[in-house]
This record gives sequence, C-alpha cells and structure tokens, in this order.
Amino acid sequence: MTSPERRCTVDLGDLHDPDAPRHTVRALRDKTIRDAIESYLELTGVILDRRNPRGWFIWLDRPRNSIFITRCSDPPASTASDNRWQPWYYFVEAEMHEEGGQAKATAFYHQDFLDSEGADRQDS
Repeated sequence: MTSPERRCTVDLGDLHDPDAPRHTVRALRDKTIRDAIESYLELTGVILDRRNPRGWFIWLDRPRNSIFITRCSDPPASTASDNRWQPWYYFVEAEMHEEGGQAKATAFYHQDFLDSEGADRQDS
C-alpha cells in the first residue's frame, strides 16, 4: 500500500528583497507562468518524496530531509505543449520549517541553469 501524498507549501519570500526567489519569479516575462508557479508553490504545495517521474523531487540532505529541490509544477499531461518555458522547467530549492507544513525557498532557476552547470562540471 502506498502512503498518501504529503504536500508542503513553499514561501517565496519578500517581493522587495532582490535576493528572494519571489523577486526572480516576478521577473519572468510571462504572467501566466509567474502566476502558475506562485500558485503551485504557495497554495497547492509540492509533493514531498515524489518518486514519479524520477528526479522530480530530490532531498539534498539525506537522511535529514530538510532541504530539497523540486520542479515548480506537477507533471504535465502527456498532451501538453512543450517549448521549455512551462512551469515544470523551473526549479525551486527550499528548506523545511520544523513542522513540515511549509518550506522557505532559497533559490529559483530554469532548467537551463542546471544543464549549463552539468556541462561546466563535465568540462573541468
């Protein structure tokens, strides 16, 4: 038997703080994407320990499980259009609060950032 989904909302921080992930989200040109990401993270919440699809959610500090990286949406329908700018191409890193019901975002970026970081590591 599988355990029920456990969701956690993610606080993106203060819009007026240029170091806050919310500031970066708000800089996105497409309002639909901005709104979808903010709504998903702050209202719907991410599924903790999501195993499918593989790599959608990862704990960065196992076995403590207090810091994670995840995509900024649930997986898309198989019929969804794909131009690499949908919410699932964005990632948020966050740290859990003690109670586990909310996390605080520490970073926000597009998948291209991760792809370029991986390429940089392979070149070294």
